[in-house]
Amino acid sequence: MFEFVEKKHLLTALEAILRVYNRHGRRDNKYKARIKILVKETGIVEFRDQVHTEWERIKDGRKPFLRRK
Repeated sequence: MFEFVEKKHLLTALEAILRVYNRHGRRDNKYKARIKILVKETGIVEFRDQVHTEWERIKDGRKPFLRRK
């Protein structure tokens, strides 16, 4: 999916994957409601392109995760 994600973009990268899954994932069968099924149905290239497109939209719009001291 991603070769490398900077620490500050990790949460938005994961969020992009979840958004694509939520938008296109199956809901009719709980056994097929998995990311791996969506990837198999759409193809890895198409899934990756959708995730990257979504990630580009949200990656700089989120505040980075900060630790409390």
